[in-house]
Amino acid sequence: MGKIDILKWLKGARGQRVVLVIFVIAAIVYFMPGNEITEGTAEAKSPVALQFGEDYVILYGVAAPDPTLQCTRNGTATPCILAAIEELATQVKGRTVTCQPVRSMQFTLPFGRCSADGLDLARHMTREGWVVTALQYTDEYLTDEVTARESGIGIWATNETAYPE
Repeated sequence: MGKIDILKWLKGARGQRVVLVIFVIAAIVYFMPGNEITEGTAEAKSPVALQFGEDYVILYGVAAPDPTLQCTRNGTATPCILAAIEELATQVKGRTVTCQPVRSMQFTLPFGRCSADGLDLARHMTREGWVVTALQYTDEYLTDEVTARESGIGIWATNETAYPE
């Protein structure tokens, strides 16, 4: 096939479709978040967010309780969200935290499956009753949430819902 034949083919309907498909694939690859694993020392910034230096990762599959929700700790009402942050901070302190990115076209924020020395942080926070399952993304942690609710631990010790009206 000579140079003129290739140009003629590219100008045809089939050639244009092939070029369009290649362009779309290139655009998707270009705009998708990276595949880099984030690893190192992390700091808890919310019940579901970790900071690694200048980078942030949000725990995939879970959501923080309503910031106005109150929990009773040692006989004193305190914002549940502060207790939840404290629990996540305790779990990452002095440990190597690793986050595997979760790639999806629906996410613009950096979501990841994170562990601290092998401990699945989203699962731990759900089992301890400090976060809820983000059912719009997955039901992976729902059993853990139900167990925490039934056990009356974390936010469930003093609340029946994570999002009061």
